[in-house]
Amino acid sequence: MVNLLAKLFIKNYKNVDDEKVRTQYGTLCGGFGIITNLILVTIKLIIGILSLSISIIADAINNLSDMGSSIITIIGFKISSKPADKKHPFGHQRVEYIVGLIISMIIIFVGIELLSQSIGKIITPSELDTSLLTYILLGVSILLKLIQGLFYLSASKKINSISLKASSKDSFNDMISTSVVLIGVIISPYIGYNLDGVLGVAVSIFIIVTACLLLKDTMSPLIGEKPDPEIISSIKEFIMNYEGVLGIHDVVAHIYGPSKIFITLHVEVDAKRNILETHDIIDNIEQDIKQKFGIEITIHMDPIEIDDEERKNEKEAVTKILREIDNNLKFHDFRLVRGPTHTNLIFDVLVPFEYKIPDEELVNIIKQKVSENNPIYRCVITIDKDYID
Repeated sequence: MVNLLAKLFIKNYKNVDDEKVRTQYGTLCGGFGIITNLILVTIKLIIGILSLSISIIADAINNLSDMGSSIITIIGFKISSKPADKKHPFGHQRVEYIVGLIISMIIIFVGIELLSQSIGKIITPSELDTSLLTYILLGVSILLKLIQGLFYLSASKKINSISLKASSKDSFNDMISTSVVLIGVIISPYIGYNLDGVLGVAVSIFIIVTACLLLKDTMSPLIGEKPDPEIISSIKEFIMNYEGVLGIHDVVAHIYGPSKIFITLHVEVDAKRNILETHDIIDNIEQDIKQKFGIEITIHMDPIEIDDEERKNEKEAVTKILREIDNNLKFHDFRLVRGPTHTNLIFDVLVPFEYKIPDEELVNIIKQKVSENNPIYRCVITIDKDYID
């Protein structure tokens, strides 16, 4: 259904990396949500008032809040598509994360309100007045919510949207809650007890817990998280195919939105190669990555003396020492600086987050082991963190 409507209403609908196309997808989903939720609110309010069911009326209020979420989604996509400006040089795509955050908080509020009303219904129960029409309309509501959730989910995958993913989870939650209400409406007359309030409590707790998990997922990119490993792997492989590139390290990525990524990294090159030639290679890599991946990248050039036998031997020695300490430890930027009284071995050690050995203690262990091999060597070590893997 998403493809069909996208073909009808979105020009260049396949170009999902284009911010204008992403905005049109968001607007399409928001409009679809407003229309379908308006139908659901109308159906459930009629059923709830006629049957005097608090769980059905609460479910209608939940759908009314979903309408508000759809409006917020449209506004959010409009704002996030704004180009970069003086105050926001990295663009406005993170607004989409904020929209997901707002939707999550609305869901929590609705869940708490539903819980309160359901507890009141348990304390002061009333008889349900149901009919075949009630069952049919609730069944239609469940089907409509399923279609809505699948629509949002499909669109979220196409444009990698957290806010639409949040909307899809909300729709599936509503489908489950309405299903529980329908079950309660059907079996209550047969057991002689009105399950309306009890099922309302169960549904509200389910909604609150799910919304809290969704809130956690939505906050993660706002705090700052790692990019998709496949993207980084593709970029590394792309760079390593260039003639003259010996290695890559110190990759750092900053995400400012689903399609707004900035990357910095170090590329190792032969120190004996003409610096102008090497610089030209680096420039070409930066431009080619921007064109192929749509990512802004800044590359630092690290010259390496690949023909220095002493450097090669000591690098192998340090490799062995790190493996003895922990196989997970890696190092890079290895340089050898000779002096009249001693020789400095300068390198960065890549230490996993929350590593069991404190940084200072680890540095001292490495220095001691290097010194035991040969006292002439002194280590200048920088502890580094891996922001990608």
